[in-house]
Amino acid sequence: DLVRELTDEINELSAIRRRLLTEQTELQNRKTRADSRLQSLKELVATGEGLDSGVRTVISEFRDKKNDFGKPFVSGTIAALYRTETQYEAALASALHNHLDEIAVTSDEAIVQIRQHLKAGQYSRVVLRSQVESVPGTPAQKELHPDLTPLTQLVQTDPELLPLFRKLLQGSCLVSTGSDPETLSLQFPNLCLVDLEGNC
Repeated sequence: DLVRELTDEINELSAIRRRLLTEQTELQNRKTRADSRLQSLKELVATGEGLDSGVRTVISEFRDKKNDFGKPFVSGTIAALYRTETQYEAALASALHNHLDEIAVTSDEAIVQIRQHLKAGQYSRVVLRSQVESVPGTPAQKELHPDLTPLTQLVQTDPELLPLFRKLLQGSCLVSTGSDPETLSLQFPNLCLVDLEGNC
């Protein structure tokens, strides 16, 4: 009868509401954890703590050193050289995770001099990235799914650093909220997909 149908519908809606509240809580918790990791990373970058001794050596001893043309040898760590809107911070930090403590240098000459300066033990964990590295061609935008946004479109940095960040972020895309990451991963197996919380 009508009463039973209404009762069943109310129970079903209540179950849906409980599930959505549970999902909302989980998403909020994930965002809080991501924000906490990001804030910790920013503090480490600002203070230099947590960086390998070789990285600290390069930053401290070469940041103010310039070549014959007056150009600094070192720009800084990758983590300190880009900006983005707050909502994209966790996604970009996740995509750049393996590169954040790498050092951007302004020329091949700088790489040679820095390598000569560092002790063998220190250099083992120092990765130098030339800002003049060539960037391979990227897929045409029309080939991408509408739920995917290349992270290269979301990063903000100085013009001379853009080629380097395009190289580091090549193939990395932000997955739109509400889309199915697993299905997109199957469709685009060669891409690195990340959501707003930084989950890959």
